[in-house]
Amino acid sequence: MKETILLGLWLLVSIIQITGQAKEIRQYSFEKSASFTNGSQNHLGLLLPITLASAGIAFEYFGSQKKWWLNKHGIQYNALKTFPGYTYSIDDYLQFIPIVLVYGLNTISIPNNSIYICQTVRLLTAELLCTSTVHLLKNQTSRLRPDGSVSNSFPSGHTAQAFLAARFLDKEYGKRFRWVRWMGYSMAATTGVCRILKNKHWISDVLLGAGIGFLSVDLSYFLHDKLSKKKLAITPIKREDVCCISLTYNF
Repeated sequence: MKETILLGLWLLVSIIQITGQAKEIRQYSFEKSASFTNGSQNHLGLLLPITLASAGIAFEYFGSQKKWWLNKHGIQYNALKTFPGYTYSIDDYLQFIPIVLVYGLNTISIPNNSIYICQTVRLLTAELLCTSTVHLLKNQTSRLRPDGSVSNSFPSGHTAQAFLAARFLDKEYGKRFRWVRWMGYSMAATTGVCRILKNKHWISDVLLGAGIGFLSVDLSYFLHDKLSKKKLAITPIKREDVCCISLTYNF
């Protein structure tokens, strides 16, 4: 019941924000939203994800045995002691909500469907990069989860997905509407905290997962921005009465 209420609150806030700013969103021009370089200039830089990933590795391999707050076991013990018996599954949903918000905002603000193709290609590329990296590290490190259930703890796949979704939302709409940026990242952070409280992951897993998800989106946008600068551009276009392919060659 509590988890349903929490999830409902997240969705309610999203709906209120979207409804309240719908008029402003509709005025957002297609040219600014649909271009391949949209959102690429909206970045937090490499510092944040590298810091998160480095902190995760440090907690995993170089944790202090003297100070509990510098040791993954100490942090886990105190977290479970402070919030015992946490079993809610809100993290299973929060990791995807920012992606839903992106396409929802598209529906409100963008009359041309070609934007969906550009966004989806970038998203799928990021998902491929993120998923392959997470699974590779899980298989190579074989770290036991804190609940002792299975040896695939490092890094956290839920947290990686959550930060990927939040970064995707930030790239697409964070520069124009800052409320969606912080909403997305707060959902991602909540997902990571829930994974610790459910005793499914260590803090090292969560931090590294966050860095991987964040960097996967940045790398995807970087690669597609590079490809978009090639001389030949192929753009599928779908309108109400026609479907076609636009070929553009820059001399």
